[in-house]
Amino acid sequence: MRLVIIILCLLLSPGTYAQITGLAAWAGLVTKSPLGSFPLLTPCRIEYDLSWNNLVSAGTAKIRFQDLDGLWVARAEAGTNGLARALWRYDCTMASVLDSTVLRSLYMEHSETDSDETVSYRVQFRPGDVVTEAKVSPKKGASSLKYSICPYAPVDDLQSAILYLRSQPLAAGDVITRVIQPFDRP
Repeated sequence: MRLVIIILCLLLSPGTYAQITGLAAWAGLVTKSPLGSFPLLTPCRIEYDLSWNNLVSAGTAKIRFQDLDGLWVARAEAGTNGLARALWRYDCTMASVLDSTVLRSLYMEHSETDSDETVSYRVQFRPGDVVTEAKVSPKKGASSLKYSICPYAPVDDLQSAILYLRSQPLAAGDVITRVIQPFDRP
């Protein structure tokens, strides 16, 4: 009888329930509402000058959004410049593909290079999971390649989350919860 009670307690615990159902404990907290009524962003280019306290130029960031046959494509590049580059050399590129009808991430590539290494990510956002390839290429030494699968969905990349939030008619006190994967894990 004790064994039956122990097994039932284990089966009914939240962690075990999540394993059985395939849902993470946080999955029920994710906002699932459709796109809001605010108009979608029109294709555009955005450029930012990055600085330290608006006194010293530290870098630039350029982002371009395009509509290509029902897909939103976001491309970005950023990097340090001037004195900041002398102290910390950093360059980054990113490309993201979204389904424009629901602003769901489909694919993302991200690569960043600093003085020591280049780290690259390729992420495939599938209906039931997210598959990631992460490659670390140090300036000295051998590269490493790692694959991982996040068994939960939906997950956004940064661009889809920004565009989704932008579409919502947010009022004071509104809360939206989304899972975002900017690199190799949500």
